[in-house]
Amino acid sequence: MQLVDRYPKKLRKAVNPYKGLVDYVLLDPSGGIGRQFDPEVERPYLEALVDMGIGLGVAGGLSPSTLHLLEPLVKDFPQLSIDAEGRLRNQDDQLDLTVVSSYLQKAYELLDGVTA
Repeated sequence: MQLVDRYPKKLRKAVNPYKGLVDYVLLDPSGGIGRQFDPEVERPYLEALVDMGIGLGVAGGLSPSTLHLLEPLVKDFPQLSIDAEGRLRNQDDQLDLTVVSSYLQKAYELLDGVTA
């Protein structure tokens, strides 16, 4: 995001050379540090990329308690993929299987019936 000065059109231009080479683009505005995802801030980036023939994914502080933030996006981007890691871990940096199970259940509920 820093490389494109947070401009969606610049992101599209930056992604264009990768068409045919990559299957997905993951938008993680937190840079992998688990900062909470804001769907309305990220919407313009998804809109800029949606017609490029590349799959789209989002990440950023996703957990069982934050998945609801994606509801407006999954309706408008039914093929959207999601990614989580940091907030699924315990203080020893190990996956917390109880949290993972809850995340998967809520993700399934969120995405069930959206994609065909």
